[in-house]
Amino acid sequence: MGASEREATVLGAGLTGAAIGFYYGGPTGAQAGYLGGILIASALLGAEAGAEFNPASDLSGFTSNKEGTPIPILFGRGKLSGLQMHYGSFASSQSGGGGGSGLGSQGGGSTVSYKVDAAMLLGWGPVATLLDITNRNESIWNGGPLSRTDGAPTDITTDLGTFSFFWGIDGQPYAPYFQAIDANPPRFNRYCFATINEANLGSSPNWPSSLAFELARYPITSLTGDSNIGDDANPAHIIFEILTNPIWGLRIPPAYINADSFQDAADQFAAEVFGLSFIMSTAQPAISVLSDISTWTNSYLFVDTDGKIAMDMIRENQNLTDDDFIIIDDSNLVDGTLRVSRASGSGVINQLAVQWTDATNEYSTQAFPVQNEVSVDLYGPKFSTLNLSAITNKSTAVKQANRILYQRSAIQRAATFDCNQRSTRIWIGRRIRLSPGSWGSDEAIDLIVTAIDENQPESGIVTVSALEDVLAEVPSVSFGVPDDSNTVDGDDLACLTRFAIFELPINLIVFGVSNIEL
Repeated sequence: MGASEREATVLGAGLTGAAIGFYYGGPTGAQAGYLGGILIASALLGAEAGAEFNPASDLSGFTSNKEGTPIPILFGRGKLSGLQMHYGSFASSQSGGGGGSGLGSQGGGSTVSYKVDAAMLLGWGPVATLLDITNRNESIWNGGPLSRTDGAPTDITTDLGTFSFFWGIDGQPYAPYFQAIDANPPRFNRYCFATINEANLGSSPNWPSSLAFELARYPITSLTGDSNIGDDANPAHIIFEILTNPIWGLRIPPAYINADSFQDAADQFAAEVFGLSFIMSTAQPAISVLSDISTWTNSYLFVDTDGKIAMDMIRENQNLTDDDFIIIDDSNLVDGTLRVSRASGSGVINQLAVQWTDATNEYSTQAFPVQNEVSVDLYGPKFSTLNLSAITNKSTAVKQANRILYQRSAIQRAATFDCNQRSTRIWIGRRIRLSPGSWGSDEAIDLIVTAIDENQPESGIVTVSALEDVLAEVPSVSFGVPDDSNTVDGDDLACLTRFAIFELPINLIVFGVSNIEL
């Protein structure tokens, strides 16, 4: 019997029970008969249902894990409410006075309590720390935080009952819950999940929709040092894991990644105490996720001279010297292509409403304003919003908001020009010193490259756009060659000219439980 047929049978039994109950006991009897019919039919169908969800209770609070449902990926810390893995053995009992006919009667002053067996998938593992379990934002367990040791499941006693918590390791132990209903259950390797027998639902047959597990999961990478920064995750480790994870990530071999550049960035983030926390719960374009991280952290990706993916950061007060810039002059400019202009005040943003996530206040969204008062006086208020939702402490959010405000509120000189990328070694985020001969020996502008347009890929000529700002936002992955210590011919750069731009697969790979053989 299919799920829809079972549901129809159970509903029919409930309606039949209601009719009989009304005949003998009026409205009260009808209510009792309806519930009794549902419970009896569910019990009779239970053996056939197996791992199907029992329809006797309201599942609206328990997110369905139908085929294709993405499994959440947690970076840093966050709250996960879980997806259905199994829901069955629904039962009720009554105490107090009698009255009414049928299991679940509440007549005559009796009290009905409901219990259920359940298993819920929380997200990809391995999870590092269980911080709390909450219902309606109230803690129902006082044993946290609890850190993973050997990966064995942990029994956790709560007001709802005792959960067996599985950390999501490789070679995960079999769950007794599933062994009781399946002779050959999967291990559910790498899945963090929890099971509970006879969860006490109280006087309502509904699964608590606000039940949530507060967890911390940190990236697993080949980089050295901790992948966490406090309870948050190191952004460089996050990007490295997204690029390399063989199950849900982009599956890029580490040999194609400049690990030293990621290590330098990771060390810098750790020194700044700059971590991120967010949950990826839907299939998303990889470029979108990486662009968000770039904006949150003022960082960018590029392709180095060895054809490897590399990472760099843009920061203020770096005491830059001439060696930090590439010189753009008559030797590498294409004649007649240089255009320099000052941006108009119409493009200025000098007021930002900044949103961030307060991890100490139930992960609520908080907001604060920042503004450039000088710019407001000159050009009037120019307002926009800034989403820093992956930042979980205000001090980091304020620092990052001011970095971005500085860039958006500046009236910068802008330049465009053509050059040969094979000899000039230019990429998005590159600092350049523009000094054409016609300007005189002492005149120059320091800029940051913001876009590269390859209209003539066969010739190697690119059109470069740059802005006069050391904190220019670089939200996208770029194509480029970040080493001008030597010049090589076109043949040696074949690995870099395979793409018009550096592209990543469109979607991160996510699976539902029912899609994967474990």
